[in-house]
Amino acid sequence: MLEYSTRAELIAIGNEALNESLAKVAKAEKRGATNAAFLSHSSKDDEVMPGVVRILEGHGATVYLDKKDPTLLSKAPRDIAKTLRDRISVCRKFIVFASDNIRTSTWVPWELGLADGYKRPRNVCLFPAVEKANEYEW
Repeated sequence: MLEYSTRAELIAIGNEALNESLAKVAKAEKRGATNAAFLSHSSKDDEVMPGVVRILEGHGATVYLDKKDPTLLSKAPRDIAKTLRDRISVCRKFIVFASDNIRTSTWVPWELGLADGYKRPRNVCLFPAVEKANEYEW
């Protein structure tokens, strides 16, 4: 398993088997959240999601992405919030793709707060995103 993945590495991993990765993302966007790992991320990171999903599923996770969940389309924000609350409550694990983009996200901090309350720390984790491989060297 990679210790740290750069944005470029995640894109490369996603592009290695692009069709396979896109199929995994499409499945993750269509499946229900029950017993899956809810992957919270900024929409500004959509380009790396194929690589992220591929890594997580390569380690045995079943990933749920809300991006194209048909039950969220054309809903008012209050209804989206209720649906997401329900999804987070039934998911098995909660993963935050922790890039710099989540600082400006409206939904990610809110989702993380819910997950912390519903899942407790042992079922919530961060998937760290770094721009440079040596960014977190000690």
